[in-house]
Amino acid sequence: MKKTKFVSLVVAMFAASTLFSSCWCHDDSASTDVTEIETGVVTYSIAVQSNVATEVKIGSQIKDIPAAGGEVVFENLKDSKYTVIATAKGSGNFLPSKIQTVDVEFTEEKLSSIIVLNYVDADSKSAKKVSDLAITGTTTTAEIVVKNDAAAEVEGTKEEIPATLTIPASTTVTDGNGDALAGSQEFSVVAYTLPVAQDEELAEEEVTPAVTLECKPDGTQFSGEGATLQAYIGKEAAGAEVEVNGDTYTVDDNGYVTFKVKHFSAHNVGVKTRNIFTKDIITLVDHQSININEGENEFNYERYFGWKSSVSGGFFFRWHQAVFGSFWAKVPVVTEFKATSAGTGTITITQDVLHYTIRSGRLIYYTDVYGEVTVTVTSDNGQGASAHSGGSGN
Repeated sequence: MKKTKFVSLVVAMFAASTLFSSCWCHDDSASTDVTEIETGVVTYSIAVQSNVATEVKIGSQIKDIPAAGGEVVFENLKDSKYTVIATAKGSGNFLPSKIQTVDVEFTEEKLSSIIVLNYVDADSKSAKKVSDLAITGTTTTAEIVVKNDAAAEVEGTKEEIPATLTIPASTTVTDGNGDALAGSQEFSVVAYTLPVAQDEELAEEEVTPAVTLECKPDGTQFSGEGATLQAYIGKEAAGAEVEVNGDTYTVDDNGYVTFKVKHFSAHNVGVKTRNIFTKDIITLVDHQSININEGENEFNYERYFGWKSSVSGGFFFRWHQAVFGSFWAKVPVVTEFKATSAGTGTITITQDVLHYTIRSGRLIYYTDVYGEVTVTVTSDNGQGASAHSGGSGN
């Protein structure tokens, strides 16, 4: 999968790096015999990855991802806004739901996007039965503690996770229709991630989703202050601030978050962060001498994509992927430009880097996100052009 993702970055960003926005300018006072350099027409690209057989539709274009999982790429898109509709194939009880819709909006700084789909077959997860539910009618006669003893390690946030449900005594418990619960009940919590179109910039203070907890049986209601759910997030997240149902909680030292629930459904766990970033510029190519041909020209170089961070794995690594996209890599790309006559000149290529300090609770991470590339071509006859390609968090 890593190999596939790497290839997708090369393919998805190729158009972004070769077809620049028309933001160049020239000196009107220059003599008429200078070489005029022009940039091309902007197009966009969207890559979609899935772990199951999936049909992906963008406008009138439809592409299929095979049953083993994989990736499709939509290139040469000319509009700035698109809606991606992904439909998982098969008869399983998929989480998230089989049909997922993701809106993508492009800008001069964002010329491509990667959407990652991680589907879970919830029917394959073993729900834990409560054989002696202490309920008379709809009211508990004593405190009920139900443990879901799943494995503690959560790979890709798509496994049943260890959780404990505590229902206080004298709590009224009903099903989704308001009727009394009868007989043995099943309790399970499955974690999964929702697909998003990644971004490069975080607001100064932001709550961004990291994982969704699907609690079964769906629709179960708890009266009063509700029941207490303790769910495993990951030890590497200990001390982080998370938000569930609009309230803020701290992940404990064992990697669990404990929160109140008044009903069973899908509960989003968002990470609360306070973010500071500074913008830096690195030079990829520094005034390199080139021969300029009349008409089309190409120049090969290497640029950075993605992000790198002090985070080493687990919950916050997955959160970084959800927010910023792919882990960093240095890949070869090609830029193009046109010239009205032949000659010599220089090319300079720089890239923006956002240096983030990300704080959540007592946790601090330092993350670099590679962004927009600027290509400046100057003819020795006096004419120049500057163009930009999209950022690399996408």
